[in-house]
Amino acid sequence: MRRDWRRRGIASLLKRTVLAWAAEHGLRELYTWTQNGNAAMRAVNESLGYTTRSVGIRVRGRLPLPR
Repeated sequence: MRRDWRRRGIASLLKRTVLAWAAEHGLRELYTWTQNGNAAMRAVNESLGYTTRSVGIRVRGRLPLPR
């Protein structure tokens, strides 16, 4: 998202809309993913009731691997 559109409640509105749709359609659990270092989105998720259940770590390297 463009920086000048941040902090206007758009992400929160979109997530609340998805949560409402899911509840209306009988879903009982939703998962979301937020990249490491995105404290603002983590705060939005927490305000909507999401909790951190696991943390993933991704690594990458060039192939072929050195011997």
